[in-house]
Amino acid sequence: MRSDVHRDTPFPLLSDGLLQCIQNGVTSDRPSSCSQVALPRVAPYRFDRGVTTTVFTTTEPRRTEVGDGLILRCVETTEDVERLALFNGKIHSPEETATTRRLILEHPTTRPEHWLFVEDIPAKRIVSTLCLIPWRFQCGSVGLASGEMGFVGTDPQYRRRGLVRRLADRHADLLREGDFDLTHIQGIGGFYDRFGYAYAVPLIPDLRVSLAVATAAAKDARPLAFRRAQVDDAAILTAMYQEAVAPVALTSCRSEQEWRYLIEGPAVGEGETWLFAEEGSAPVGYFRIHKTGFGDGLIVSEVSLSGAWSAGSVLGRLAEIASAWGRPHIKLEIDPVSDLAILAGDLGGHAVSSYAWQMKLVNPVDFLQKLGPVFEQRLAASMFAGLTDHVVISTYRDEMRLVFEAGKLVAVDDPDAEEGRSVFIPASTLAPLVLGHRSI
Repeated sequence: MRSDVHRDTPFPLLSDGLLQCIQNGVTSDRPSSCSQVALPRVAPYRFDRGVTTTVFTTTEPRRTEVGDGLILRCVETTEDVERLALFNGKIHSPEETATTRRLILEHPTTRPEHWLFVEDIPAKRIVSTLCLIPWRFQCGSVGLASGEMGFVGTDPQYRRRGLVRRLADRHADLLREGDFDLTHIQGIGGFYDRFGYAYAVPLIPDLRVSLAVATAAAKDARPLAFRRAQVDDAAILTAMYQEAVAPVALTSCRSEQEWRYLIEGPAVGEGETWLFAEEGSAPVGYFRIHKTGFGDGLIVSEVSLSGAWSAGSVLGRLAEIASAWGRPHIKLEIDPVSDLAILAGDLGGHAVSSYAWQMKLVNPVDFLQKLGPVFEQRLAASMFAGLTDHVVISTYRDEMRLVFEAGKLVAVDDPDAEEGRSVFIPASTLAPLVLGHRSI
């Protein structure tokens, strides 16, 4: 694949608390002097999802002229949905046509203004795209809203005109207008830093297990019965998911409605959810697997076990599925300290590589203030419990003073010009620092 071609596609999953997505995409960027003349707004619009569910709430889309007969706008009609789906299938891969269509029309949190594209009006064709997919994160006791940047792609004939930058600017507007706390993407390295993104949170561990080892693990294990999950299982899957991610510092939230989205129809990445239980008993755990993704192994993106006793039987079942799908090994993209990963490692599984989410804080001062309860909890468990003092964080462009009294964060503000005791860090390290992935 050429170095200037990549694809960044959203993949709304979570592996034992580690945020997951599958990356693949096409994009380009070059500064442009295109005008920014706002065109008249079109009439409000509304799409319906079946009989009782509204896909798109009533809204007024915004159009912006970017020059040379190009218009930046969002999805407005069902015809736009189909055109955008076909474009993503052409630019990225054929399966992304159905993925795009389903994400727009069926995902419970999607909105039309989040699906952006640049259109060549004279040619009547879409030439560049980018979308925002809303996520809900939990960091300790604090809920966070994040807007993933996904489906970044540009037609080869329209690259190097700065179209992705224009789309990214509109994406940033949507983040501010929607009161998002942060934004994330699993993009290629060295590209999204120009938009302020930096590697901040671990993503996609890669622990590989041979089918022989996984099969052997099940021989002396307690037998379990396995079945594909159905829509009616959404409630129990929600509970299992919450239990599985409870120990994780930063995780994504998933509702019953989102579980139904994952189970119904052709899921993103052709995912399958399996429940398991002792014969005649209620389900005690689940796992999710995927037919598409990185590598040729059977991808296991999520596992929820009721205890280490079930790990051997789960590995055995995964080996059976891998064999049926023609996969040479099992690829565990799950928390390295989960029971399944520990057993796989003890039996000879080997870690290959890992990646990281690229993240950006929408408003660093507001973000630090919002995470106050998390910082206070960290302080209480450290040698600085009960701290009354302040710390100034400088990114060389901006400075933020965190004021603590008796271990409580009481203010985040601008320091005085002569303020001392500053911590100087590059702006790219702020997100991993405050999210707990790095320390000072």
